[in-house]
Amino acid sequence: MSESFKKEISRLGLRLAPPLASNSVVLDNACIPGFVTGEIESLLSAGARSKIHAVDFAPAMITTLKPKAEAEG
Repeated sequence: MSESFKKEISRLGLRLAPPLASNSVVLDNACIPGFVTGEIESLLSAGARSKIHAVDFAPAMITTLKPKAEAEG
């Protein structure tokens, strides 16, 4: 599966979820390398105090996501 396909599936799934409030706390369980995490982040308005906790059973997935998350704050 291509990365763009995974992102599109993420977008479609998130459209079914309730809207995020400015102070939402989100758990991205089984975050893989952050496809859904990135899409959740794109839904948040600038300055929102929401928190996203990305977790995965496979340490390699967190290792892949961590530098991107740190770079984007």
